[in-house]
Amino acid sequence: MATISTTTDQNVSATIVAAAVAKLPPRARERYRKFAAAHRHANIAKQAAFENVQAVAKRKGEVEFELAHVEHTYSSGAYEGSSEPWRQRIAELERDIETAKAELAEAQAEMAATAAPYPIHAIDSWLASNAGRKFKAATPSIPKGLTLEKARARLREIGEEIETVAMARLPAKDAIERATQEIDDIARKGRPYYGRVRLVEPNERGGFTLGTIRWPLRYNDNGDPKIDTQALVIAVLRDQLVAQAKSEIERITAEEADEFETLTLTERKTRIAELKAEALALEYQEGALLGDAASRHGMHVGALLQVEVDRTPSKHGEPDHDAPPSPEDESRIRRRERLRDPSASSDGEAERKHRERLAKKTVRSDREDSEFG
Repeated sequence: MATISTTTDQNVSATIVAAAVAKLPPRARERYRKFAAAHRHANIAKQAAFENVQAVAKRKGEVEFELAHVEHTYSSGAYEGSSEPWRQRIAELERDIETAKAELAEAQAEMAATAAPYPIHAIDSWLASNAGRKFKAATPSIPKGLTLEKARARLREIGEEIETVAMARLPAKDAIERATQEIDDIARKGRPYYGRVRLVEPNERGGFTLGTIRWPLRYNDNGDPKIDTQALVIAVLRDQLVAQAKSEIERITAEEADEFETLTLTERKTRIAELKAEALALEYQEGALLGDAASRHGMHVGALLQVEVDRTPSKHGEPDHDAPPSPEDESRIRRRERLRDPSASSDGEAERKHRERLAKKTVRSDREDSEFG
């Protein structure tokens, strides 16, 4: 039986994790058991190392306190007899402090080295998020000559390539289109409307009221309207700003040509998706080559356990767990509700009884609030 981690994240139910572990293929369950045990042993070792650091720090503090007392007694002359024993004691205590410092540094280094090989809560969270699905054993094919070191080296290269692609600049044409669109969005709000100037309307005094220009407005914190001068200026200078943006973008693109790659948004998304797919396949190969070697933090949990989530629809055509219920599913749910409540002869009657139960719960909750609030 697989050992379930007792250090599961508080947001992840141990029961859900246990159910997911029980559904894992045998080899994946064994891997989970190994990582859970390693995590538990690492916690024990870390606690022991922490207690050792505390003990060494306490001894160091006691020696420093005694040294301060001896130095004070020696400097004030508040002692009897020769001063030589006091000087010797000060030298001994200073050596003890240096020894304690070295021991403390060693104990701290030991505590830092006792980290778990892989954070078990990450494994538990992944299992819990897929608890409603089926698992199947992963069977990655290992290319000839591929070693664990080579796989990890390529994964590092892929990480660097993804960073390079993510930092790629847009082509000048696309950047100019985006800049023009941004200018036009503001300019559209800043264009005055002159059509009202043609209006002539009779007023109550028997005269006429003439229409005025409708200026672009913005409102301050008090809700008072003011002319939006920024939008108005951008609307007036729209063509000059577009020309300036085009000139500047072309200049900057030429200057950065040797420093940054140029990719459209579509090219960027496609390239990143390809690199991530390659990395995931390589991580499963890494997991298969892992053996007794230390696992790598950040490794995909499925690759670590050598298991895949089976997303193949069942022969009964059951819907995906993440998909909304179909009309057939809703009909089945309503039928089950009627079976649990035989007095409900129709969907409307079941709905009415359901609302009555909710109303009773609400009244009871309100009564409790009034008594204990």
